[in-house]
Amino acid sequence: MRKKQFLAKILKMEKLKKQLFILTTLLLSLSSAQGQTNVYHPFPDSNVAWSEFDYYQGVCEPPNYCKYTLFIQGDTTLNTLHYHKIYSNDSSSISYVGGLRENNRRIYYFDKNCSHDILLYDFNLNIGDSILLSCMYCDTTYPMYMKVVSIDSILLSDMTYRKEINFNWGPSMSWIEGIGSKFGLLYPFYTCILCICSTELVCFKQNDTIFYSKEDNVLCSDYIVSANDVKNDSVFFHIYPNPFSTRTAIHSSQFLDNACLIIYNSFGQAVRQINNISGQTIALHRDNLTSGLYFLRLIRDNKIITTDKLMIVDK
Repeated sequence: MRKKQFLAKILKMEKLKKQLFILTTLLLSLSSAQGQTNVYHPFPDSNVAWSEFDYYQGVCEPPNYCKYTLFIQGDTTLNTLHYHKIYSNDSSSISYVGGLRENNRRIYYFDKNCSHDILLYDFNLNIGDSILLSCMYCDTTYPMYMKVVSIDSILLSDMTYRKEINFNWGPSMSWIEGIGSKFGLLYPFYTCILCICSTELVCFKQNDTIFYSKEDNVLCSDYIVSANDVKNDSVFFHIYPNPFSTRTAIHSSQFLDNACLIIYNSFGQAVRQINNISGQTIALHRDNLTSGLYFLRLIRDNKIITTDKLMIVDK
């Protein structure tokens, strides 16, 4: 009888030891995660790539490119402020997108078609705080807000933790410190068309290290994950006004000679083509084009040299 009681005590002690070991491991893990998330991770300024997936009304951008990679290459000064230049590479062409700058854990975005920057991220937010979502092309006619519902830590692909801010718009809207939104780097800027446009961050890579992958690292290999060199003769568009209702002007960063501009609707159908373009300004009239999102492609010598987006609205 005493022997059975003795064995029972030993088993009980062993069980308690196991439980204590599991609890200690868990506490150390939580302590390590908390320690890592207490260290602020600033936004990167070089050797970085955000690989994303984007489609409009269930259709890829013409000609059926849903995959693209955003990367930083070089710097610029806009309105006396310093920005890191962002480019987009969809495997068919590289186009200039805008600039990013960080100040006091706030990240600002200056779109190439706007006259001022907007607050893209604020990593000072606390639970209960709200942030204004800046609509496409600086349009704040219908302001929308997101509220912080929780702040947590997320384990990244390199087995380190980062601070994660979660909003009341669902898990895909969460922000990861030093990376951006799971919905895509520039998603707050395009929020006004969320009901018809879908984006997602598939892979984030910095200095040849994958820090975030939506499902597994294999997905990252499907994207362009190197910045490549941006040539000095790259052509960029400045469209103003955008959106527009009757007419707009497309300004090229360089003089064009015998170029061709093709306009596609959201279904990838070519709806207009302007040939024999020379100079740096293209006047575009709406005519019979319906309201909605359009995609522009500039072609020269049978090569796509730049792409852009255009929004037409009704008065």
